[in-house]
Amino acid sequence: MNISITKKSTTESIIIIKIIPSDYLNKIDNKINEIKPKLNLKGFRPGKVPSQLIKKMYGKSILIEEINKLTSHELTNYIREKKINMIGEPVAEKSDETKINWEKETDFEFKFRIGMVSEFKLEKFSKSTKFNKYDIKIDKKIINETIQNLQNQFPVFVDSKEVKNDSIVEGKIINSEKYQKQNLKLFLKSLNQNETKKFLKKKISNKIDFSLYKLSDSNVHQLNQIFQTNHKSINEFEDKISFQIDKISTQKPADINDELFEKVFGKGNIKNKSEFENKIKESIKSNYDRESDILLNRSIQKQITNKHNISIPDEFLKNWIQKNNDKKSSDEIINKNYKNYCQELKWTFIVDKIVEKESIKVENNEIEETAKNQIRYQLASSGIQNPEKELDKFVKSYLGQKNGDNYFKIHNQLKSDKAMNAIKKRISISNKNITFDKFKSLSIKELK
Repeated sequence: MNISITKKSTTESIIIIKIIPSDYLNKIDNKINEIKPKLNLKGFRPGKVPSQLIKKMYGKSILIEEINKLTSHELTNYIREKKINMIGEPVAEKSDETKINWEKETDFEFKFRIGMVSEFKLEKFSKSTKFNKYDIKIDKKIINETIQNLQNQFPVFVDSKEVKNDSIVEGKIINSEKYQKQNLKLFLKSLNQNETKKFLKKKISNKIDFSLYKLSDSNVHQLNQIFQTNHKSINEFEDKISFQIDKISTQKPADINDELFEKVFGKGNIKNKSEFENKIKESIKSNYDRESDILLNRSIQKQITNKHNISIPDEFLKNWIQKNNDKKSSDEIINKNYKNYCQELKWTFIVDKIVEKESIKVENNEIEETAKNQIRYQLASSGIQNPEKELDKFVKSYLGQKNGDNYFKIHNQLKSDKAMNAIKKRISISNKNITFDKFKSLSIKELK
């Protein structure tokens, strides 16, 4: 076997693989010997079908399979051994595929076009390179706003005697064969105000006739929410409805008490309002620190990526994006986000050079622990406490999904994080106090 590479430009090359019979004949014989004991063919005892007959019947398909496996394996190894900064996947030259004669055990030649980033040297990092890490001020106004949001997020419901503009009306549809006394919960404030006038001042047990279409402004999504359905067209709903009120209530922000403390931070964790405010302040600081780290990392990544002169094969890359994404996604990347997409791509190659230079490794236990923390957070956000008993099962399932895509996603993120930490040790980072509004303005500017 012979593999060679021909450069077409700094960002595109052709890899040529030449295969001779001695590279694959033993593999074909081994495959036939593997099939032979399992093959049942009329006129022959099981396992006694002659090898030549098997080869005559299945030789072509076996040849194609083994050549494809051999080519793929050797191509992958060659790219890895030569440390080619490849983009996407190799593309077989179609003009060569049509010339292949699979009927004969002969020499084969395959050509693959590859796109790659241009060769580049990793820039040195020094203390003369300076960045700011922002400490965002937490003022009383932010704490109060956060508490008010939590009060609205966990509201209390108070029974009422008659319907008002902001009432929540519960009841059942009557005199309808299709709905058969189906219960509805109507948040009048979010519905068409002209149609909800029919509800005003009504009391429990009162009956109301109204138009579903008018009530929802003919919004299918809103009607699906009300009926807990998944209809595609408004015509799947009846328009004229007779409705009987069973319950009237109003929603108001939660009081700052033990019930709210428990809903937000769990049972027994907060004893009084002072502890509640302090815990809110800790949560805000944690969020601010995370946002500040994200901005710092983004600034470092952007500046370092721009310092490296890396070329990309635009035509090759755009074709690869279109081939591997649906039209909507590929149009979004190419027409709106292509510059950022290329910057992220360049950063991955810079990371790989840092990883090699610093001998950085990502261990399996680190990937599993990161997945555990992600799942803990997701479950806690859904109100599930103490999930440790089932956590290993969740992690195994998550990391195995989509042929291990989640595993490699976490692996690459940890690799990038470690590369970023290596950079931070060699540059200057100063802490700087800042207001949240100013920080937000800087974040927006950095994204441009």
